[in-house]
Amino acid sequence: MSTHTTQRTGDAVIGLALAALGVWGTWVAKGTGLGTAAEPGAGMFPMAVCVLLTIGGLGCAWRAWRQTSGTEGKRWIDGTALFALVQIVMLAVLFVPLGMPLAGFMFVCGMTRTLGDVSWRRAATIGFVSVLAFWLLFDVLLSVQLPYGWWVSA
Repeated sequence: MSTHTTQRTGDAVIGLALAALGVWGTWVAKGTGLGTAAEPGAGMFPMAVCVLLTIGGLGCAWRAWRQTSGTEGKRWIDGTALFALVQIVMLAVLFVPLGMPLAGFMFVCGMTRTLGDVSWRRAATIGFVSVLAFWLLFDVLLSVQLPYGWWVSA
């Protein structure tokens, strides 16, 4: 199997994995209540994000499948991309049980550290500020109830 075919296959697999995650997230968000346009429910924003993730993943897979050149000499997936994909899946799985603050903080810290190549201190600062801004926007300003996790509810 040529390196080009391997790269193309890897890109298509990642795109399909993201699309599958988006479909699963859409199904989960639908069960949490969408609300209305005037008063969005807890599932409105996650559903919108998951629909976009599905479309983006399918687009990535389609582009990879149609690609015919330009990937010679590359591996099908590198460690950074695989770790980023694992973090996205973990965010989806842990968002409700751990809650938005903790799962979001872990996700932003991990992605910032992985993709931004910054120190843990800086990643933690970016994670804290991001989660605070996200919470202020959705919970306070838009009155969208976000999950806080079992550790806050108990």
